[in-house]
Amino acid sequence: MVKRPSRIILSPRQWALLGAIAALVLLGFGYTGRVVANRELQAEVARWEAEVRLEQEWLQESQEWLKHVQTDAYVIERARVDLGWTFPDEVAVRMPDLPEEPALAAPAPAVPVAPAWQQWWDRFFGR
Repeated sequence: MVKRPSRIILSPRQWALLGAIAALVLLGFGYTGRVVANRELQAEVARWEAEVRLEQEWLQESQEWLKHVQTDAYVIERARVDLGWTFPDEVAVRMPDLPEEPALAAPAPAVPVAPAWQQWWDRFFGR
């Protein structure tokens, strides 16, 4: 006679426990998914905050540069350097442009070196 596989019979209490375990597992997956998403969002917020800080620093530097550019000292400096202008009581002195240095000669082509055993062979037996 062939023996039939036995059916697993669970009591209502065991079914309730199994259902509770399944619910906890599903809730655990949902919770961990939300934790991971929360960490990703926090990392993105930190990246954006760093970006805002960099932009604020750039803005601060740009405002300081704008203040400097609007001064008379900057205008005088640009007039002297870029345009070569001077004040009426000053004498402009220009240095002649120095000639460029001649280009270095190209290096000689490398002479191929024979392997050590070939050098010894040629030394003892000639070529």
